[in-house]
Amino acid sequence: MTDELHTLSGAYAVHALPYAEWVLYEEHLLACPACWVEVRRLRETAARLAEALAEPPPAALRQRLLHAAHELRRPEERPGRGSGAVPDDSPTIWRPPTSRAPATPPTALPVPPSVPPPVPPSVPPSVPPPVPSSVPPSMPEDSPTLRIPPEQPAAFRTAPELPAAHEGGQVLPLRRRRARLTAGLAAVATAAAVALGAVAVDARRDLSDLTARHDEVIAVLAAPDAETVRRPATSGGTGTVVISRARGRLVFASSGLAELPRSKGYELWLMGPDGPRPAGMLDRAEGGLTTPLLITPERGDVRVALTVEPAAGSGRPTTRPVLLAELPEA
Repeated sequence: MTDELHTLSGAYAVHALPYAEWVLYEEHLLACPACWVEVRRLRETAARLAEALAEPPPAALRQRLLHAAHELRRPEERPGRGSGAVPDDSPTIWRPPTSRAPATPPTALPVPPSVPPPVPPSVPPSVPPPVPSSVPPSMPEDSPTLRIPPEQPAAFRTAPELPAAHEGGQVLPLRRRRARLTAGLAAVATAAAVALGAVAVDARRDLSDLTARHDEVIAVLAAPDAETVRRPATSGGTGTVVISRARGRLVFASSGLAELPRSKGYELWLMGPDGPRPAGMLDRAEGGLTTPLLITPERGDVRVALTVEPAAGSGRPTTRPVLLAELPEA
């Protein structure tokens, strides 16, 4: 019975034991320091896996974002602004009432009696304008008079002519420059949208692959026939192998391995009758922890080995193994 309890470390670490077996294994941990250390290591590995997965956003997140964007629109775009309505949450400032003088309509400037009205454009030049009634009767109609045009209001005055442009200068139309700027911004926005769409598709595909691999790792750790082998590394740290013959998979994880330069990395090998076969490179991580590797061993594989290789990996081992672990027999 004790030997069977030793094999439940993986299932206990991920809380996959039934209540009865969980109680038995709790009592077993009190008398087995080796299993306690193994459970702690496996829980660290499971926590590392949980950090590598991103949870999907909740279904209500999109509605909340749209509602927040609606509330943060420009004030002139909010409904009710045109009618003078003020939202309840808008800040207000109290100001004391001030007395204002009633507005008086502008009065027209009086025209001197001696100034005749301007000649309307519809009257031919040959026809003299009518003599105003304010002219004294004693003045003859054909006497020469000095006509002074009335002063025009400021709104109807003609602007002074601007000086001519400097010779050799070039006048650029603003509309053409604005059209070019708009076209450039549209092209940049289109390129950004395409790039973001490609990134979103790749991220979704990577997340699906990572989720499937995470489920496989948990299935191997919680398999009833899962067996665990732990071996120390010569350079420091330990490596743990959990294998399930029923599922045909094994999981390798390590902790406390020595730091390597960026040009080097740890590579795992499966050893069989045909010699070593590469099984994958260990990911770099802080504290010597690495992301678990999910491997499919062949029937003749009898051990796993860990060597230091170039960061890109090697087809054959180039250094002596820093860790060597025998696989349990089928």
